[in-house]
Amino acid sequence: MKKTVFDKQSCDNCGSVGNLPLKACSRCKLVFYCSKECQTIHWKSGHKKTCILVNDRRVNNKILSDLSLNQEDKNNNSNVVCCVICLDSI
Repeated sequence: MKKTVFDKQSCDNCGSVGNLPLKACSRCKLVFYCSKECQTIHWKSGHKKTCILVNDRRVNNKILSDLSLNQEDKNNNSNVVCCVICLDSI
């Protein structure tokens, strides 16, 4: 598990809330765990089927231009790389 730390409220496996910083899944960076054990349990229980690499979620500018963004947004975001799932910048 990569030691990327975020301010998230609860573990995606056990739901525990505590003072420990949660660590992001090193592959997708979308789910968070309180321990290596929780990461392993969550992975085996199905996260491996939905876990998508950050690079595989990227959208290039051609795809962005095909989306229904207004012209001002297109001009302001000419170098933006977005997640294909949520369209947030990566």
